[in-house]
Parts: sequence; structure tokens; C-alpha cells
Amino acid sequence: MLAVGLLGLILLSVIALFHSLLASTSKSNDMTVATAMAQQRLNELVTQQPSYRATYGQDFPTDVLGQAVYAHDSQSTSTFYSQARPELLKDDGPAFGRTYYLEVQVFWNTPDANQVAANRHQQGAQSVKAGRVVYVPGS
Repeated sequence: MLAVGLLGLILLSVIALFHSLLASTSKSNDMTVATAMAQQRLNELVTQQPSYRATYGQDFPTDVLGQAVYAHDSQSTSTFYSQARPELLKDDGPAFGRTYYLEVQVFWNTPDANQVAANRHQQGAQSVKAGRVVYVPGS
């Protein structure tokens, strides 16, 4: 009877360990995908910047974009959201241009960037940021 009880306790410990490892792997996958998406969106914003002024009336769009990705397996998708946050560092006028710090945040489990911290109870970080300084030449 004691051996069966001990075996049960060991099995429960092993199951809990595997559950923890699975959650850790899932979290790692999310962080990897989000980091790649942040870099990709940042590159797209920089390379396509000349067309944004005509389209959006600003140097960089700040709307939230959602993208479904097969991050964990080939059967189900996870939706990742990205948002650009340009911060004007220096404006030298229309003849010379503007310098921005452009930051892209990618988050998941909520489409609202302000809710990311509220949804992270026992799940750790659910967002990734990437940024760079960008010069936008004047017209």
C-alpha cells in the first residue's frame, strides 16, 4: 500500500513537471514569433515610410495590426498584434527632415496594448518591443 502511494506521488510530480515544461515551451514559442514579427514590422515601416505621408498624413501609421500565426502547432493559430509608436526626437523643418525613435510592440492574448499587463497573471511577459532611430528626409 505504501509503495502504491509513493508511486502515485511520483507520477503526479512527473505530470506536473511535464505540464510546466509544456507551458515554458509555449511561452518560448510566443516570444520567438513576437520578436521576429517586431523586427519584420519595424523593417516594413522604415522601408515603406515614403508612402505613409501620402496615405496616412503622418510619417508612420500607429494603428494596431493583427496577424494569425501557427506558433504552437499546425492545427491552431495564435493572433499576434503589433503597434508602432513613433517618438519625434528632432524636427529640422520641411527642408531638412525629422528624426524619430520608432518602436514596435508586438503583443498577444489581447488586441488592446493597454490590457497586456492585466492579462499576464502567472504567464509572464506577453509583449515584445523592438526599436530604432529613423531619419525621415524633408520634401
